[in-house]
Amino acid sequence: MSQLVQEGLNWVIIDHITDLGFADELVASLDQNNFNMYTSAKGARSTQNYLIPPRWLPNSMVTEPAIWPQVKKWLEAHIQKQLVHHCKMPDNWSKLYAYSAWCITGHEGSYHTLHDHGPNNVSAVIYLDVPKNQEDPQGQIYFVLHSDGYNNLNVPRTRTLHFHPTKGSLIIFPSWIPHGVYPQGPGIRRTLNVDFNGNPNFNFDDPAAGHMTYSGRN
Repeated sequence: MSQLVQEGLNWVIIDHITDLGFADELVASLDQNNFNMYTSAKGARSTQNYLIPPRWLPNSMVTEPAIWPQVKKWLEAHIQKQLVHHCKMPDNWSKLYAYSAWCITGHEGSYHTLHDHGPNNVSAVIYLDVPKNQEDPQGQIYFVLHSDGYNNLNVPRTRTLHFHPTKGSLIIFPSWIPHGVYPQGPGIRRTLNVDFNGNPNFNFDDPAAGHMTYSGRN
């Protein structure tokens, strides 16, 4: 059963996928162009391979695996189900659309610097492989959650949520939450990362096109 962690308007849903039967075929057919030098993924052997390219990368530079449309359709439905279950589906969204997706492969010492995925989106991370016998905080993902100061009398508070993933862990969160990953131990860490929006024609350069609204709050 999935779990919701919340601080103000910031939240994280923690779930688990038991059937990763698609993972081996997806990974084996990944486009081999590595773009980690442009991202938060760090480490001498860390790689970042796109399934849906970001706005700055021409589509012609990414080859889509044959299994990806099937995986994408399932992910859109599953993530939407989790958002609805935890009352986190934006009021003005009727359906989820994946608009950016990539796989990260990390080896010993790989990590992610603190970053976010921009405004007005929902992000998800699925752990396809996780090194065994890691000692905390090796390979932990962390989120900086803060309360919302709506007036001068309400001083925002911050706290850091740490999570030690296992194979099959699924983490869903608003894309604006700062997060990172501690350096990992020996072994392979592989994740599937997807950003979603409620507008099928979402344009990152025009965030208002996919603006998220929750219970009357913008």
